[in-house]
Amino acid sequence: MLLTDRMVHYKEILMQMSAANQWTASDVLIPELLLHTEGAIEIFYAPHNDYIDRRAELVIVGITPGFRQMVIALQTAGRMLRAGSSMEEACREAKMNARFAGSMRNHLLDMLEELQLHAYLGLSRIEDLFSPQEHRLHTTSLLPDPVMVNKRNYTGHRPPIHRSPLLRQQAAESFSRQLGMLDSPLVVPLGRMVEQELHRMAEAGQIDPSQCVWGFPHPSGANGHRWKQFAEARESMEQKIRAYFK
Repeated sequence: MLLTDRMVHYKEILMQMSAANQWTASDVLIPELLLHTEGAIEIFYAPHNDYIDRRAELVIVGITPGFRQMVIALQTAGRMLRAGSSMEEACREAKMNARFAGSMRNHLLDMLEELQLHAYLGLSRIEDLFSPQEHRLHTTSLLPDPVMVNKRNYTGHRPPIHRSPLLRQQAAESFSRQLGMLDSPLVVPLGRMVEQELHRMAEAGQIDPSQCVWGFPHPSGANGHRWKQFAEARESMEQKIRAYFK
């Protein structure tokens, strides 16, 4: 189902955007898609995190969609809408294609496989989690729309989410609302920046910390320490997963 009705406003814009494969920042970081600003921070619309399957049992949470994910989501949704698909179908297909796209998805799957999450969910392969037919996974971001700082991907550091009124509000409202639509899912925050924000939400009573798998590294290729971080947290993560599914 759709989380918001924003697609009503952006449908025509997406349908009119170029169908070319190669898009640059000037093609997508445009005023028509700009949602919010705060100093050097700009938040742009992308459709893929507007879709949720309420049957999901596992939630994987990143910081914010990057430029690549934004492009894939916009291109996919535009193509689907031009072909006559519904807004919900367009957002869902955009989500299937854009979520953690690229090498990051491969790194993520490798670590999830080590934790045998697919077996707990009754799947034969970890890759099946990202199958378009699989409903048990909900992927999202603390900041559901692409955040750019000085036209570059926001990494969660400058500024930290909790020091920006705009980002803090976006994260708290969006994520707590999504969790409220699901039935006590297991939550895997990706990396320390996301984990820190979830700890703050837990302290504020916005989320249940017992649902969260703490210590999972960010799977970006830029995180050269991800396997060391994974090894350090592996035992506690496995204990949390066993306790959840028990």
